[in-house]
Amino acid sequence: MFERFAFASLFLALSTTPYGTQETHFFPALQISPNVRTLTIYSSLDLPQAVPVVEDFQQQHPSITVRYEEFLTTDIHERVIRESEVEGQTADFVFSSAMDLQMKLANDGYAQPLDLPSASEWPIWAKWRNTAFAITFEPAVFVYNEDIFDGIELPQTRGDLTDFLWSHRAMLTDKVGTYDLGSAGIGFLYFSRDLELYRDVWALVEAFGGVRARTFSTTSDILDEVQNGELAFGYNILSSYALQRAHEDDGIGIILPSDYAIAMSRVAIVPSVAANPDLGRLFMDYLMSDRGQALLKTTLYNGSIMPNFDDATPREILMADLGARLQPVPLGPGLLVYIDDLRREQILKRWHEHYQTGLNRPPE
Repeated sequence: MFERFAFASLFLALSTTPYGTQETHFFPALQISPNVRTLTIYSSLDLPQAVPVVEDFQQQHPSITVRYEEFLTTDIHERVIRESEVEGQTADFVFSSAMDLQMKLANDGYAQPLDLPSASEWPIWAKWRNTAFAITFEPAVFVYNEDIFDGIELPQTRGDLTDFLWSHRAMLTDKVGTYDLGSAGIGFLYFSRDLELYRDVWALVEAFGGVRARTFSTTSDILDEVQNGELAFGYNILSSYALQRAHEDDGIGIILPSDYAIAMSRVAIVPSVAANPDLGRLFMDYLMSDRGQALLKTTLYNGSIMPNFDDATPREILMADLGARLQPVPLGPGLLVYIDDLRREQILKRWHEHYQTGLNRPPE
């Protein structure tokens, strides 16, 4: 796998587009023939997690080259709309952790219905009109640098975290990270759920201001900073990335909050004007197959939806372990409320106001 990863990385291009910075990775077909075709994927899944999935797909379909374009979730959404409206053609497959933005694409007619054998068996909560499909199941966690907190009891709930930030203000100033709600779709989705589930969320935001919490556009950026000690603590972080990083570095700790855990899904669509919709359907069918889900379970650390290779699905295991604490985000039109422009502006404005209030609070 390492050799293939190094080879694939040679075919990498960085560019700045109207949609932000993109990374384009080419995975050449394994079988050279006149019938080679190219599957284009727009995705927010980081390359290290994507490589084994793409490689395994190509093992089954060796005459397909994969062009993998990695964007921020908001950039993916804007690009699909722009290309669909102006150019009349876009990617063959779109995969994003921003459930609300993906749902809006499907609801607004930018995704096509798929007649897939696996769709009939897919959980009702994880599909919408056979146009949008939840492919993974990933709770949000707290992450921390174990060396920084050696011997210190850490918060297990959001209420505990608010008190902890204030009581350790000097120690944690500039050392706490979370998502930038304006650029990270997953961050805005998580915070929107916090608003619904936690009545004292604005007190937590003020505590973020009190320690001058830093915001980031991607999960990897937060984990990088926690790993190198620039950050001590990360809030509402995707468990799949966090678990992988903790597996690689035992200095990173993970807390599954005991008050509630928001569980999101990465959502996939085949755009209505995909250049090669048959290739998009083929990749969707692969991800929803037992083989694809089994690989996702390994790659994303129990991030699969409903594999048949275990006695219980990861979701059932999580539900049994967490009970009422687990708060999954179902796929459906209810997600659209999270991206209402007026509501979004109000939330961002209020977030900054409360952050500033905490920032200006004098030391005790």
